[in-house]
Amino acid sequence: MKLVVRICLPLFVLAVFGGLFLFAAPSDTFARDPISGCASFGDVTNDGVITSADSSYILSNLLGQSPGGGLASIRADVDDDDAITSVDAQWVLNYANFTPGWDPFPVCNGKKLNAPQCSPSGDVYAIGQDLNKISAFDPLYVLEDEAHLGTPLTWQQREQGDVLNHGSPVHIPSNPTYDRDLDALNSADALKIFQYKAGLLSPAQFYYCPFIEVYSTGASNVIITGSRPNTGGTTYYKTPPTAWTYLDTTISTTLTAPVISGFNFVSWTGECAFVDNAARRCDVSLVNDVYPRTFDNPDPIQARTVTANYVVAPVGQPDYVPRNLSGPASVCVNQPATYTFETYNQGSGAATTSSDTLVWANPQYRFDPVGPLAAGASVFHSFTTSWSTVSGRWVVGQVDYNSTVPESDENNNQASMMVSVEDCVPPPPLCTVTPGTNFLRGCYYDTPAVADPNIIEFLDPSVPTPD
Repeated sequence: MKLVVRICLPLFVLAVFGGLFLFAAPSDTFARDPISGCASFGDVTNDGVITSADSSYILSNLLGQSPGGGLASIRADVDDDDAITSVDAQWVLNYANFTPGWDPFPVCNGKKLNAPQCSPSGDVYAIGQDLNKISAFDPLYVLEDEAHLGTPLTWQQREQGDVLNHGSPVHIPSNPTYDRDLDALNSADALKIFQYKAGLLSPAQFYYCPFIEVYSTGASNVIITGSRPNTGGTTYYKTPPTAWTYLDTTISTTLTAPVISGFNFVSWTGECAFVDNAARRCDVSLVNDVYPRTFDNPDPIQARTVTANYVVAPVGQPDYVPRNLSGPASVCVNQPATYTFETYNQGSGAATTSSDTLVWANPQYRFDPVGPLAAGASVFHSFTTSWSTVSGRWVVGQVDYNSTVPESDENNNQASMMVSVEDCVPPPPLCTVTPGTNFLRGCYYDTPAVADPNIIEFLDPSVPTPD
């Protein structure tokens, strides 16, 4: 009777509490190098080769006859099912004995879960290779590094492995006191990566992903758009980890607040790197945690809070705007030019007070008085000016200059245009002919003069043309 014992404990439980493997070891007939590109999987005893002794170790541990846990548990799970069983022992034994069909181990090309987009990601193994994936290799490398096995991890790998974010400045490669014994990257991080790989954690439970919190005042459930995917949303919201790519140095997005009927947008407030309230725009930038911490900044900034502020638009208010500003965009020095526009009430209510409209053609200006305008009414303005030097000049029309008219929107009262003042060359004078001759005066002409169709009518054919 053949006895097969299968103990399917989750791998992370085995890694913490021990408890592997099954019965007597077969003889070591062959010794094979670990599979290229498959780390040290199968080399359970960590002697640099894979033999039947590794299979025996698995089987004896399943019966409690040899110590387990830690790295041995990870290397033993060659079939990548997050459990240590006699099936793993069979895989190892067949590989060691060169049995066809048992090379490579399933774990070598096994399950790969999408890693969280932000840093730290848990993607230790694949820096520069297979980005955004977590496999059995990642926790293995963390534990091997902690045990001083193999090549020390790079600082990028340490940053990605430190999923508990309890790192310290010893991560910095330039730090002359660097000692991986002091490094906060350890088995606690490996356990967390194991738990994620086993489906026991969501990406959001990898801590300290950079995020933006977006709020609104005066209006609720405001739909904000973001220039970067997954950075927009309905207030109040927090950007998810999928908004970022964890190898970015700096992550940024442009948030735009919408026009909402019945409300007036006032401003963005909070941690905007750039604000344009007229365009309802707020640019937000964050430092991603993929790059090493410093002594002066042990926890790089990873969060921003911004607020879009609205007020309820009063009912029936006027809204003055400068409309149809027009005139030549290019003029000659000392050439008179006329510019026109209207003060127009585009609001739904009539004004009850007078106002002044500024008409400005740098450096000249004037104020035109405007009486109270009914909704839809307008006043026409015309301004003629000239400039004496070559330059660029602004022409501006600003309605309700002193803000004497309460409006539904106080941010749309100005229109402007740039005028180029140029040094124009005057046209040549008209050609004239002295009666009875072919001599032209006041202009240059090629000989023979009759070749110029513009002056032939002035010539007397009876007089010889000068050569």
